[in-house]
Amino acid sequence: MEEFSISVNDLEIQEYEQAYEGLSFECKLHNPEDFEEPLIYICEGKNNGTPLPFDERVSFKKGEVTVWASSNGSGKSLLIGQIVMQLCQQGIKSSILSFEMSPERTLYRMMRQRLGHKPSVKEVPAFLNTIRGKFKLLNYKGAIHENIVFGTVVVSARKYACEHIFIDNRMKVVAGEDDYNSQKAFVEQCTNLARLLDVHIHIIHD
Repeated sequence: MEEFSISVNDLEIQEYEQAYEGLSFECKLHNPEDFEEPLIYICEGKNNGTPLPFDERVSFKKGEVTVWASSNGSGKSLLIGQIVMQLCQQGIKSSILSFEMSPERTLYRMMRQRLGHKPSVKEVPAFLNTIRGKFKLLNYKGAIHENIVFGTVVVSARKYACEHIFIDNRMKVVAGEDDYNSQKAFVEQCTNLARLLDVHIHIIHD
């Protein structure tokens, strides 16, 4: 049987080395002892992310992405609203990019969750005062181009200091349900932005 081999020339070797040199210092090869402090942190059971408000065993670390996945109508957006309100109570800023609900409908549902009953008009000012300056809502419904989503993520992080950004939902961004390459590329770009911006991005997925 004929053997096949891949030849690598000197020019390719140089290109590979240049690609490595283009990495930031943090991403390059390190000695094990360089990670002593974070290793101790883990051994001590300390949490270096934002704890999930109702279960501190789960945390959201900066530079990472969480995908919230379940069937349509199962309550993912409802859960996100609850998390955002509890982040507000901790003084942690966030933004909601909802392409399915208008901002006023999102706020109404959050207000109802917070109060535990059907809100009245007179309760609106007090509710808005509790969340004032603590999170942003994108006023856009329908299908949206991914570049607009990525741009909104950047503005949320850099201009408004949002640490958590919720994209609700991915199906409004990636056109085809069976376009797995586009889905993969979208999540990868969100991961890249999360690292670059030092934020946590939440993707809601049906």
